[in-house]
Amino acid sequence: IQYAQFLNVRLDWIISPKHQAFVRYNYFRNTYPFNTAVGGKNALDVAADFRDRAHVAGLQLLSTFTPNVLNEFRASMPYRSSAHLPGANTATGVQIVINGIATFNGSSAIGDRFAEKDIAFNDTLTWIRGGHTFKAGYGFQRINDNQVGNVFSRYTFPDIASYLAAKAGTKPFGYTSYATVLGTPGRHYNSAFQNFFFQDSWKLRPNLTFNYGVRYDRFAGPPADANAPFEYSRKFRTPNANFAPRVGIAWSMDPKTVVRFNAGYFYEAPATNLWYNALNN
Repeated sequence: IQYAQFLNVRLDWIISPKHQAFVRYNYFRNTYPFNTAVGGKNALDVAADFRDRAHVAGLQLLSTFTPNVLNEFRASMPYRSSAHLPGANTATGVQIVINGIATFNGSSAIGDRFAEKDIAFNDTLTWIRGGHTFKAGYGFQRINDNQVGNVFSRYTFPDIASYLAAKAGTKPFGYTSYATVLGTPGRHYNSAFQNFFFQDSWKLRPNLTFNYGVRYDRFAGPPADANAPFEYSRKFRTPNANFAPRVGIAWSMDPKTVVRFNAGYFYEAPATNLWYNALNN
């Protein structure tokens, strides 16, 4: 049985005829028993439960300075934490794997924790002048990640006889492999993403609109480990030339037909786990 609860609260405020705002809060929690390593050849004492939590706070301020000038400010701070935990049936021993037969006696999927806080704000200014609608904006994100990996020990045996012989002590080294993770594997790190853009929607004629603009993105990761054994993990490169121009045209040929053309460059933000894998592994 899985339980999930949600809470959503929002407050709207008309500050003045020119300014209005809202704030919101969203909460989520989920408890998911028997989430990992279940079914198939996994015994019940191998399974891990999953717990997930999230808090999200956000606000928006919309300001109409003049009939032709509008500003929108948005900010948010989502926080999420999750973990795999031992369930009521999870064993605490060394995990045993008998190839093709069964996995039992303990879990290799508990102990990991993930927590991420993302502080972000964006501001966009709109100015309407004649046939032009100019927009310019800036955005910033500071992403704080804290991750811990699983800690476990596991023996793998080729067959039941080898396992029983090792357990009895007659052939203690009859396993094919042994794997273990010790200590507290994991990392805490920060990333900083920034962007700004400018664009213009230019109405050349009542039935023809030309849109052009440029966006800049900078995705900065955390400092690398200069002593990492793997050479390419000793330095993280931050591209500083992510300029993304774009152009678009919309032409209304007649009241029933519109022709659109769009082209541009787009840069995708890297997943922050990219840096975690390099730092941790």
